[in-house]
Amino acid sequence: MISNAILIANGYYPLSYRSVNEVEYKKALIIFYEQNNLFHLKRIFIEQQKFAINNYFI
Repeated sequence: MISNAILIANGYYPLSYRSVNEVEYKKALIIFYEQNNLFHLKRIFIEQQKFAINNYFI
């Protein structure tokens, strides 16, 4: 919830992670914490940003 407040305050659309595969999301978090690799979380974030725009705001 706080992340959406930050996004909205800076002129971005809020995110909904409803369409994210739970296993994929958890793997991305583990990779980030263990390898400090942000690639997979960034990909999920961008996909969810596009999903939110296309499904809620267009």
